[in-house]
Amino acid sequence: MKAIIIVVIILNLVFCFACAKVSAESDKAIKQFNDNEISESSKQEMHILYDHPELNLQDAFLLDKVQKGIHIEKKDADRLRALKLVEGRLGSLYLSASAAKSIEDQAGYIKNKGLDDQYYKTLIIEYLKQYTKANRKEIDRLLWDKLPDSLSEVQKKNKIHNLLTSMKNKNLIEKDSDNQQKSNWVLK
Repeated sequence: MKAIIIVVIILNLVFCFACAKVSAESDKAIKQFNDNEISESSKQEMHILYDHPELNLQDAFLLDKVQKGIHIEKKDADRLRALKLVEGRLGSLYLSASAAKSIEDQAGYIKNKGLDDQYYKTLIIEYLKQYTKANRKEIDRLLWDKLPDSLSEVQKKNKIHNLLTSMKNKNLIEKDSDNQQKSNWVLK
């Protein structure tokens, strides 16, 4: 009988400590909320939800994943595309112009979307007019930080390769040597 009473007392003490800990954490959470310590991400989500009342909680959760660069399923991406909230390929989705405007991140949208290919080609041509020739490393340095942030390093290299190939096929530029390692791009 004494053992049962001791166990009950110990359980009561454990319960009291647990309640005190939960109460302290609740008080801390309330204080943070009252002190307006809401995270920037949460504020952005509230703006998107306010501007897009058709969204449900799952859509908001998916948008949060997109913002954080976390992979989402194709069906979820298709739903967000249908709502005109995301753009890009499945592996590198980013917020659409309207969603970016909701959170006042239009500059982020432009950085993710990228610019027209003609812009990059003009940069290459202007570089070649100024310096007469450029190797691949120089062209990479010229374009790298101007390419969309949503592209991986491999995708950026492929994009630059495709730009150069397109310009070569249109007879705008050519290589000055058959030696791949020592050749430079020049205007035709």
